[in-house]
Amino acid sequence: MWIPLSAKVDAKHVETFAKLGIPVRANYSSEEMGMIGFECNKFWGYYYHVATSNVIVEVVDRRFGIDDLNLGKVLVTHLHSYATPFIRYDLGDLACLQAKCRCGHDGPAIYNLEGRESRVLKHRDGRLSPFKIHTKPLAALLDFTEYRIRQIAFDQIVVEFGGRSEVTDNEVAAVTIFLQEYTGPEFNVEIKACEQIDWGRSRKRPAFRCEI
Repeated sequence: MWIPLSAKVDAKHVETFAKLGIPVRANYSSEEMGMIGFECNKFWGYYYHVATSNVIVEVVDRRFGIDDLNLGKVLVTHLHSYATPFIRYDLGDLACLQAKCRCGHDGPAIYNLEGRESRVLKHRDGRLSPFKIHTKPLAALLDFTEYRIRQIAFDQIVVEFGGRSEVTDNEVAAVTIFLQEYTGPEFNVEIKACEQIDWGRSRKRPAFRCEI
């Protein structure tokens, strides 16, 4: 069995592994809580059965519109945090919740899980949209050792490329066109070259982060 962490698996990869007799089963967890949900065997990549022996999950404030869906903030209560209790803890994730899964599982199921609120693009009119790009097509446009994309305003995207002392005008134009296919033309794209990206003290290095 392949258990992927921190990212969704492309459907074609799931099919390829299935042909080899290797199931792919993701889970939903956090460092603070441990296991939160297990991917549904029937509706993989969409439903996660809540680990009710470990956590209580609530979804509140469903005002976040993504792809014509109203998502809410995920609050989690950890049933085994005795020294440092986590009660209705806001993970920063967005999702929906229903009492039972479509597969027949008689227990709460999380669905439309979009991950961190800081991982979605925010528009001036209040809309949110997923912002997920793959490294391979970006790497085809220019060479770099690492990259980071940040939204710093409702109309501004900053892209940093590590391992570079400069970027050419042609590279700037190509990257701008590529990113605006995801963001829309209303976003300005600023591209910076640097020897090494300053990630700060965090161990996490997200490729995209919304900072507004």
